[in-house]
Amino acid sequence: MTHPPRILVAPLNWGLGHATRSIPIIRLLQERGCEVVLASDGPALTLLRDEFPNLPAYPLPGIDVRYGERFFALTLVAQMPVLLRAIRRERKAVRKLVAQRHIDGVISDNRFGSWGSGVPDVVLSHQWSVETGHPLSGRVATALHRRILQRYGQCWIPDSKGEDSLAGKLSSAEDPHTKHVGPLSRLSPSPLKDAGRPKQVLVICSGPEPLRTRFEEAILEQAVDLPHAFLIARGLPGASPSPSPLPNVELCAHLDADELSEALRTSDVVVSRTGYTTLMDLAAMGAKALLVPTPGQPEQEYLGRFHAGRGWWAIQEQADLDLAAGIDEAIALHGAPRIAGSTDDLERAMDAFLGRISPA
Repeated sequence: MTHPPRILVAPLNWGLGHATRSIPIIRLLQERGCEVVLASDGPALTLLRDEFPNLPAYPLPGIDVRYGERFFALTLVAQMPVLLRAIRRERKAVRKLVAQRHIDGVISDNRFGSWGSGVPDVVLSHQWSVETGHPLSGRVATALHRRILQRYGQCWIPDSKGEDSLAGKLSSAEDPHTKHVGPLSRLSPSPLKDAGRPKQVLVICSGPEPLRTRFEEAILEQAVDLPHAFLIARGLPGASPSPSPLPNVELCAHLDADELSEALRTSDVVVSRTGYTTLMDLAAMGAKALLVPTPGQPEQEYLGRFHAGRGWWAIQEQADLDLAAGIDEAIALHGAPRIAGSTDDLERAMDAFLGRISPA
C-alpha cells in the first residue's frame, strides 16, 4: 500500500444521530493513522463537514423516507419501491467513489447500499432486531434488516450487553456476524453544574420533518409560561440563525460537540427525543432528561417504554406533553449512570477490521 489505509465513513441521513455517533469512529481512525473520507447526504453531510472541515467529503444519493404518526410498517411498505431504487443508486455511487478515491475499507452507519464495493466493510447498527409495533411485521422487518446487515463483513453494535444495555432487545444479538463495541458518544463527562443560577433547560430537536418542527413548536408553546431559561438546539446544521420568539428562549441552529458539551454542563435538564444516539450522549454525560418519543416511530416508542421503568429519565408522550411537570420529574430523578464504558471493545474491533485490509 503506497498510502495509509484510506477508509470511507458513510452514515445514514435519517436525523443527525447516525452522523454524530460516527464521530468517535472517525477520531479513532485518525488516531490509527488512517486517511478518512466522508460521504453522506443532506444535514448529516453538512454536520460532518462542519466537524471535520479538513477531510474530503462527498454526497451520496439520499433515501427520502417520510414518517407519519400512525401505521409505521404500512408507510414503509408503501415506500419500498423508492427505497430499493435508492439502494441501487447508493451502491453504484459507493463503488464509483471507492474506485476513484482508492478506498481500502468502508464503515457505514446503517446505510443500506454501501456494501459490496470490493473492499472490507463494516456496518454500524444498534438494531439487530427491528421494532414496528406489531409482532408479525416486526419479524418480517427484522429478517429483511438482518439480510442487509449481513451483506457487510461485520455488524458493529454500539451498545453493551446485559444490564447496562441502552437499546434493550433491539441490540440483543448472539450471532458470529455481530460485535458489541459499547456505546458511542462524541461527548465527554463534564464538571458539575454551576450553582446559584436560574434553571436552564436544554432542548435537543431532532429527527425527520415534519415531526422535528412539530416538536419544536410544542416546546415553544409551553416554554412561554415557565420560569426557566431554554436553549433550543434546532438540529438544523448549516441553517441561518433565527430570532427567538420568546424572551426566555435562545435558539441555535445546531451545536457541535464542544458546544453541546458546554450546554450540557450548564443545563439542569435536557428535553429531547428518545433517539438512540441521544440516549448514548445522555448516558455518557450522566445527564437528567425528559424524553419524548417521536410519534409513529416504534423504535423510539419502545425505547421510551424500556427506559420508563429504570428511574433514570422522565418519559412523556408528545400528545400528553406537560413540560413543567416533566422538567420537575426529571430533576428529581437520579439521572442516567455514566455508562459510556471503556473503548477497548471498539478498539479491538477496529484493529481487526484494519487488519483485514490488504496492501494495494
